[in-house]
Amino acid sequence: MTQVLTSIQLGVRGMLSFAMDVPGFQELDSEDQASLLKGKTAISFSQVFTYSESAT
Repeated sequence: MTQVLTSIQLGVRGMLSFAMDVPGFQELDSEDQASLLKGKTAISFSQVFTYSESAT
């Protein structure tokens, strides 16, 4: 379980780092930033769970 949480934490940090480097992202309203990040997180977790289910 700890390994899974560590992987998730690293993924979120990487996503945030990437987002901050996207031109114009930091100029967006904080609510818009959060919406974009939430959408990306949902897609990422969906891909992880789809992969996990197909691997079993």
